[in-house]
Amino acid sequence: MGCGVCTAESARVAALSEAMRTFISPLLDHATLASLRARGLRITENPVLRDERRTVVFPLDTGLLLHRLGGLDLSAVVRLSMRITVEETGDLLFEDPSAPFDRDILGATLVAKLSPPPLPEGW
Repeated sequence: MGCGVCTAESARVAALSEAMRTFISPLLDHATLASLRARGLRITENPVLRDERRTVVFPLDTGLLLHRLGGLDLSAVVRLSMRITVEETGDLLFEDPSAPFDRDILGATLVAKLSPPPLPEGW
C-alpha cells in the first residue's frame, strides 16, 4: 500500500489520534465545551433539529466537529439515553444510557467528533 516509512508514520499518527479520542467523550455538556474552547480547540458547530438529515464536511482547520442536537422539549426529562447508529445498516456506533444534556439551554445535546488524523506528507 505504501513505503515502510509512510506505513510507520501512518500507524504513529493513528495511534496518537486514537489516544486523543479517549480524552474527549462523544457526548459533551456545555461546561466541557466551554473548557475546550478556552483551551483553544477549533470547533465547528453543526446545529441539527429533530428528524433533520444533513451531510457535513469536516473542515480541515477544525479540531472538533460538534453536532448540536436541538429542537426537543427536554424540560421534564430526568435521564436521556443516546444511541448513534449507521442509518443505512443499523450498526451501533455508540451508546450511552445516561447521556449529558442541558435541560435549561434549549434542551441541547452535544455530539462531538474529533478531527480525523492528518495524512503523512506525500499521501
